[in-house]
Amino acid sequence: MPTSRKTPKLDERDLELLRAAYAPSGSAGVRMYLYTRDGVRSITLSEGEEPQVVGRAAPADIVVRDASLSRTHATVAFKEGKIWIEDLESTNGTWVDGERIDARSVEKGAAVAFGAVGALVEGADGYFGQVVEVHEAFGQRLASEVARARTFSRSAALLMVRLGESGRVLTSVLPAVCQALRDFDVVGLYSPTTVEVLLCEADDASADALAQRFAAIDPEVRVGFAMFPADARSAEEMASRALGELRRTRPEERVRRSSNPDGWRVDTSTEPPAGPIVAADATREVFRMAERISGSSLPVLILGETGVGKELVARKIHDSGPRAKAPICTVNCGAIAKHLVESTLFGHEKGAFTGAGRRSVGFIEAADGGTVFLDEIGELPLEAQASLLRVLETGTFTRIGSPRETSVNVRFVAATHRNLEQMVEDGLFRQDLLYRLNALVINVPPLRDRREEIGPLASMFLQEARRREGGSVRGIDPAALALLGTYNWPGNVRELRNVVERSVAIADGELVTALDLPPRLRDSSASAPAVHGWDGPKSARQATGQPVFPLDLREELQAFERRLIVQALDETGWKRSDAAELLGLPLRTLAHKIKTLEIDRG
Repeated sequence: MPTSRKTPKLDERDLELLRAAYAPSGSAGVRMYLYTRDGVRSITLSEGEEPQVVGRAAPADIVVRDASLSRTHATVAFKEGKIWIEDLESTNGTWVDGERIDARSVEKGAAVAFGAVGALVEGADGYFGQVVEVHEAFGQRLASEVARARTFSRSAALLMVRLGESGRVLTSVLPAVCQALRDFDVVGLYSPTTVEVLLCEADDASADALAQRFAAIDPEVRVGFAMFPADARSAEEMASRALGELRRTRPEERVRRSSNPDGWRVDTSTEPPAGPIVAADATREVFRMAERISGSSLPVLILGETGVGKELVARKIHDSGPRAKAPICTVNCGAIAKHLVESTLFGHEKGAFTGAGRRSVGFIEAADGGTVFLDEIGELPLEAQASLLRVLETGTFTRIGSPRETSVNVRFVAATHRNLEQMVEDGLFRQDLLYRLNALVINVPPLRDRREEIGPLASMFLQEARRREGGSVRGIDPAALALLGTYNWPGNVRELRNVVERSVAIADGELVTALDLPPRLRDSSASAPAVHGWDGPKSARQATGQPVFPLDLREELQAFERRLIVQALDETGWKRSDAAELLGLPLRTLAHKIKTLEIDRG
């Protein structure tokens, strides 16, 4: 982290307001935190109130959609200064500190499990220093932080922390994770056994130190993490890389950093990767073009949105041509620190500058005979653009500290999601470099323009997740598939992969259902028919169903809630008890919502 900038601090008044906003309402008592598939739920237990029923479905008061719970699983209450838990003859039992119980009082700080759903009774000194976000809210915070870090040239880290079995380790590890963080870091619940941690303004060393600290909490804990901008340039890519590293952890290596700390990698494998899904005419044309130009030595410029699959096209060009047996070197141009650009591009001699303890080969020389893929070329600093232009024009370069020129035989393939012509006008990109790079241009269409591929891609990602993680999920039900097919996918294929992988992680049965998908898919007007003429507040929605800010959040939530309730009532012939069961609500809660939202059959 640059020493010229100070890490921003939230003012104490702001923190107090945040704490007050998230504090549970109700009379004095204790709190119980339930670790559900959708986030952490806080239950206030007040002295003298009737016991609350925890279960999988109505008529339970606290409904948690989890297959390990019975319909009415257990009751919790606070009376005479004690916390009482009673099992209601559940199938999978109620557990306190690892012991199955029938009925007993528990101490504050006790670890409780209803089936596989972990819970913690708040200790005397309180619990979280952070609010634990549901995954969807966490994703929005991550995207906002990436945008801020990009604007101000800062760094951030995303840690994926696997805590172990939800009923045992989660209740002891999650509080320790939260207490180790700063007030402005963010915690989310990715799945019942995995949390996601966003470290704002974090450098490599501090992120690694915290990851090691988490791993020391419990032998089952494993951590994978990725840095912005060194490893990824978008929120979706950060999530993909951090999850990939988490999956590659082993008992002897329980913390892994994304394998791209220098912004580049060389692939010397002679085995081509699994072929891409090609089901749309637009995609067929892209890959036909890639194959046709593979034999040329001219530079290629690949254009397309983030996450659309530009690297697959670059790999197709390399694998289909005469350079296929030579290395392909992939460079994340936005991840190269300005003071290391020349060294990273061209290498350096021993002693060329302070810290240059040995001779180093740059990525262009490492790819000699093969292909250099310059990913996100629009992020390359202007100073580096001039040096790159010289290599493109002459085929020679000079290592830092060397008096001799070195010749190199490489093909350059560049890619970007940015408008390079506009950047030229703005003085951010060299026009002569653009002319050299765009000798051949390929445009990769966004996923929303090749919807025929959404189903096959989702199926492929599901099978990959199943082979990797195991479990009982075997497919996607038609309603969920319809939602996937009508969503507009601003993050393209990478976003689709992330959605499918998480849905597999939290699904209860053999099929991914609509309820396993993120709310942004379920709440899209593009995929949900209007109810009684309502299709969302016009001032806050585009035709695509995506929110337009600023908006009235209360109005949006109430309108969506009203629509779901009316749908359930229509489905059940306006029988409130049946509608409550469909919605997973206690009957009295549904009756209260019908009244407050002024819902009537007319």
